[in-house]
Amino acid sequence: MWLSRLLGINNGPVTEIRNGRCGELRYQGTGKYADAYYEISGTPEFDLLVWLPDMKSWSDGSSITPEERVIIQSAFQAWAKRQRVVHQWEEP
Repeated sequence: MWLSRLLGINNGPVTEIRNGRCGELRYQGTGKYADAYYEISGTPEFDLLVWLPDMKSWSDGSSITPEERVIIQSAFQAWAKRQRVVHQWEEP
């Protein structure tokens, strides 16, 4: 993963923004983005606990539609699979 960042290789619309034991998964849309908060799990079953209920609007303030939410969550799941991250989604 660090090699991709070093070489500037884009692995899709999702970026992980770390901040200690928590962070955000950022989905980059067209001219806007949406963030989902996560924490590092304290259990061996999961690497990350991701909160999707708080992801209600885009960076420009417009609401995320149910259809867009499905697309964003699918992109997060594809990112997790590529990164080999076991996650638990907190659903709305």
